Amino acid sequence: MKKIVIIFSAILVILTGCAKSHDKERFYQLHESIEAKAWEIALDQAAYTDERAQESKPTETVLRLKVTVKNIAAEELLFDTTKLKVTDSEGEELKIYPYENMIEKISPKQSLTGYSYFIASKKAPYHVTYTYPITKDTFTWEVTPEDK
Repeated sequence: MKKIVIIFSAILVILTGCAKSHDKERFYQLHESIEAKAWEIALDQAAYTDERAQESKPTETVLRLKVTVKNIAAEELLFDTTKLKVTDSEGEELKIYPYENMIEKISPKQSLTGYSYFIASKKAPYHVTYTYPITKDTFTWEVTPEDK
């Protein structure tokens, strides 16, 4: 009986360890803000858009992300929405669409709202990831664009 208890306990410990290694990544949703050291960031909207740059080659589908960023650091910092990484439901990374992407210096305690554009695959939901450059902490939102 003692051997059965020991074997059962060992199996339970092994299974518990396996379960912890397969924890699902936490995905944030639209309007959910995160704090990444110097920044408070929220994705306010994800939508397909007809907006296009006049000089660029024709693109069938463009994903527009509306982003609100607050500088919570003590000094002015640059925030660049082209540093966001977007992947589709198949894990393919979307390319930046060269339009009016927000790249701004933001003063301490100041908030700005701007946009980031990506060439979309229409394979939603998309995962939008921000990686804080110093600590390499990552924060990922799962978004499904609104159709027009």
